[in-house]
Amino acid sequence: MLIAGKYEEDYPPGVEEYVAIVSGLYNREQILAMEKSVLETLGWTLTVPNTYHFLIRFVKAAGADKEMEDMAFFMAELGLMQYAMIKYSPSMLAASAVYAAKLHLKITPIWNDSLELHTGFSEHEVIECAQQLASFHSDELPLTFG
Repeated sequence: MLIAGKYEEDYPPGVEEYVAIVSGLYNREQILAMEKSVLETLGWTLTVPNTYHFLIRFVKAAGADKEMEDMAFFMAELGLMQYAMIKYSPSMLAASAVYAAKLHLKITPIWNDSLELHTGFSEHEVIECAQQLASFHSDELPLTFG
């Protein structure tokens, strides 16, 4: 709880509050020792960059307006819902979402030196993933109930 509070809350509860919650069953030093033990076990890694983190940077590198930004986020979200896309890294999915959004909105150039620099991918590398994202957007899935 202490780690989660520090990670998620703007104003996390202090250690003393946790001591009070457990009615003194554990003291301050024991709680802090356990926090340290858990963090060491996790290698101090609490999160990894995900598609969203990369997409924020790549959309900015693309010089996107609001419409293009929204389309890139939409394309990325479509990819996150498809099991077939698990083979792509979060950075590839984000770069491909930018490519697919620009393609869909007919923004040229679709890929440029700035995007290649910031994403680390060439246009050739993102095309396959972008094509899959575009296909998810154009697919009309039948609704079934029950």
